[in-house]
Amino acid sequence: MNYETAKKLKDAGFPQKEHTLDDSTASYCLRCSYMEAYTQTQPHNGVHGLCVTLLELITACGEDFRWLKYNRHAKTFLAQGRPHPTINKDIKCTDPDPETAVALLWIALNTK
Repeated sequence: MNYETAKKLKDAGFPQKEHTLDDSTASYCLRCSYMEAYTQTQPHNGVHGLCVTLLELITACGEDFRWLKYNRHAKTFLAQGRPHPTINKDIKCTDPDPETAVALLWIALNTK
């Protein structure tokens, strides 16, 4: 997940918690001072606060999460959630990165 998506997730109120960074499962970290390939030691634009795995993102979506599929032709992941209450259509978010697709789904599910 890139910085912009991680910042949107944090700004949308994604639950924050203490963590131990696991380089093999976290693609981007704003909660501690690690960035991108975990090479920087300072917060990016003053932001600390988000490091989540795909499992944490799916779990955070709760019962509103429907599924995550990979489209090999488009080379993107499609995350689908429950129907949006105002438009009565399923929420669908796509991205080449599975964490980003589910992060965008969580944001869409939790945007008022």
